[in-house]
Amino acid sequence: MTAVDWEATLAHRLTRLGLPPPTPQYRFALAIGRRWAFDFAWPDQLLAVEVEGGRWLDGRHTRPDGFAADCLKYNCATLFGWRLLRVVPEWIEDGSALVLIADAFGDPAAMARARLAHRMLARTDPSALLLSRTRRPLLRRVRVIA
Repeated sequence: MTAVDWEATLAHRLTRLGLPPPTPQYRFALAIGRRWAFDFAWPDQLLAVEVEGGRWLDGRHTRPDGFAADCLKYNCATLFGWRLLRVVPEWIEDGSALVLIADAFGDPAAMARARLAHRMLARTDPSALLLSRTRRPLLRRVRVIA
């Protein structure tokens, strides 16, 4: 599957969880003259998701210049107050990404549905059930002081 396919799969699964629909390809740094975009964003929550594909294909994100550019983008996003989650296609495939994103929203019903989806999607790989076994939130809420 291509990166676009993984993004479409994730968007579809997030909608099925009952989470607010994300804004795809959200540009967040226009004020400083950058055209950076997140794969998915919830601007009202300052929450963003990046799908990190092409790791084994010598993609742009794994070459030195691309990696450094991504570091700059992610660090600027953090300084602007964004919470950025980076996911890989394997996490989309087994449902781990759903658990992580639902946890970031702090919605107990969505978290329960995400854990159930994760268990169903990960049946072929028992080691992938790590995220669904904990009852505690995966992310600690950190107040951003602007």
